[in-house]
Amino acid sequence: MKNKKFVTILAGIVIFIGIIYAAVNFAEKPSIVVKVVPSLSTEVKSMATHHSVIYVTLFDETTPMPYAAMREVISVGSEGKLRDILVTEEKIQVMNPSRPRPSSMRVKVRLDADGSAGPDQPGDITGETRGITWGQEEQAQVLLDKFIVE
Repeated sequence: MKNKKFVTILAGIVIFIGIIYAAVNFAEKPSIVVKVVPSLSTEVKSMATHHSVIYVTLFDETTPMPYAAMREVISVGSEGKLRDILVTEEKIQVMNPSRPRPSSMRVKVRLDADGSAGPDQPGDITGETRGITWGQEEQAQVLLDKFIVE
């Protein structure tokens, strides 16, 4: 009886290890576009207390039209800290799929006051960086330093 119990437990452990191995080695890994590290400037930290949505918009550096965007719920920490945003191909919405993917991008980050998509509105806080390569390993530092008044 003890042998049967031992064999059953051992078989369960082997099956469990097999499942974990398969999940780690054969699951699709997200296709990373860029890892954005947003931070708030000292001047706007106190104005970011009620924001809960962040938009990351990707532009080809040669055109003002956005290539893609993503929306994510976020919370602003008590000290004005924001978490890193992992932008993946699965999360973005491409505006015009027939356009080629940009090789060099401008990345704009908007901490949105009311959570609605569209152009910047009063109360939003924005920042951007340029020269970002699609799929780059380095993090893209973006300082949010513009408070939209009108």
